[in-house]
Amino acid sequence: MKEQQAPRKRNLWAIVLAGGKGTRISSLSKELIGQEVPKQYLPLLSSKRSLLQETHERLNDFIPQERTVVVVAKEWAGLATKQLQDYPGVRVIPQPCDRGTAPGILLPLCHVLAHAPDADVVVTPSDHHIANPIAFKTAVNEALRTIDAVPNTMALLGVKPEYPATDFGWIQPAEMVGSARRVARFIEKPDLQKAEVLLKGGALWNTLIMVSRASSVWTTIFRGNPSLAALLEPYIQQVARSPLSAVGYCEYVYSKLPTVDFSSDILQDATNLVVSPMKSAGWFDCGTPERLFDWLRKTPTSDSPFRRLMNTA
Repeated sequence: MKEQQAPRKRNLWAIVLAGGKGTRISSLSKELIGQEVPKQYLPLLSSKRSLLQETHERLNDFIPQERTVVVVAKEWAGLATKQLQDYPGVRVIPQPCDRGTAPGILLPLCHVLAHAPDADVVVTPSDHHIANPIAFKTAVNEALRTIDAVPNTMALLGVKPEYPATDFGWIQPAEMVGSARRVARFIEKPDLQKAEVLLKGGALWNTLIMVSRASSVWTTIFRGNPSLAALLEPYIQQVARSPLSAVGYCEYVYSKLPTVDFSSDILQDATNLVVSPMKSAGWFDCGTPERLFDWLRKTPTSDSPFRRLMNTA
């Protein structure tokens, strides 16, 4: 009789990506508050919380705050820390400068690997709205089951499209892998004709939320750009030994890093990707003023302070 293996103990961490500039929305903030602020720090959809705070609320339901790492632009580290002061234990990691989304993921990933080399991670943007956090948690758990069943797999969360969007990224799925599907290819911002074909063909919108072993993310980036991961590998040891001294080392490493986009430079050529559906979550990316105002018109219960700008848009 074959001996059954004990189930793997889950060590789940969150990486929150808050380093973006959100320039298309930040221009609205200048009209409202007199200062351009990246959208993740704004109360776009409610007067009560910023999108960054919303992100932490839904993660805090199932991931401890001390296992949450937030990467921010250096110039916004103070605001991020202030907004997250009610979440003790959250680590805010400033990027010395912008080197693209791949280093933006690697930097907080180094902190995860320094403390928990066996961790699983949920990597999520901080500038999206999810109306149903329970559906989000359900989708994450389903993706975790997939990466347990298929070693070294990275699961992206996709949502069923509502219309043929030309300003979103799309994922074309292939064969089934458990309850997920292999990723056949990514399509970024297709024209209307192509978007209509994708919609009819069962493609999904890419939420940019990812569930994976931390080591699988590292290995995938290393394969896509060996020099990038190699530059940051010593940083993991620095963080493990002395987080304070690691700050100076991070400045040095970033001065050497190339600019690398995670989606186009890494994921496009990766072969270990699946897409897992996130159903009935009410996912919304308010990336443009037009999309934000359209959402507000359809959601009369929202108390967004940006409503007063709708008539002038």
